Amino acid sequence: RDAVASAPRSPISRDRAVPSAGGAEADAASPPPARVAVPQAGASRPAAANKREIVIEQRVATAVDEAYQAFTSGRMEEAARKYREALALNPADVHAILGLASLAVRRGDAELAARLYEQTLALDGQNPEALAGLAALRASADPVGWESRLALALERNPRSAGLWTALGSVQARLRRWGEAAQSFAQAAVLEPRSPD
Repeated sequence: RDAVASAPRSPISRDRAVPSAGGAEADAASPPPARVAVPQAGASRPAAANKREIVIEQRVATAVDEAYQAFTSGRMEEAARKYREALALNPADVHAILGLASLAVRRGDAELAARLYEQTLALDGQNPEALAGLAALRASADPVGWESRLALALERNPRSAGLWTALGSVQARLRRWGEAAQSFAQAAVLEPRSPD
């Protein structure tokens, strides 16, 4: 199955999905883990710092939501600008990094996309979207190794349609059509409206 960078599922929620970009073989459209934890009341930081962090987090969320809207409306330059705006506020924002990776895949810049997926994995080593995206870009070099890596990731994230799609693509590359069909079917059950 060929996949293209597709739009995220939900623009507003705190754990919103980002544009997925499985490159030529996988979709990575599962919601990423929650973002930066906001300090609890009574934490050792001064109250002003807490308010400032909350304001920054809100600005980051707004920028990512606006990027999502631009992405789904086909305004890719605006989406890129908004994702970069979010990263200027929080360089470790996984949503914004994954959004830029999706845009890089759409532009055909596989190396940039791979670096962004790797950056995401450096911040969140369990991120299913980054793993599925990276698998789509790199699995041809070592399909057996990627199959094992994706199977392990699916043990931790069995509801990740992106991981199931990536696994199906690797299995198809290995000409294991029945297994690939089952993996793609599982992805379709989890995300019935996904174009992949």
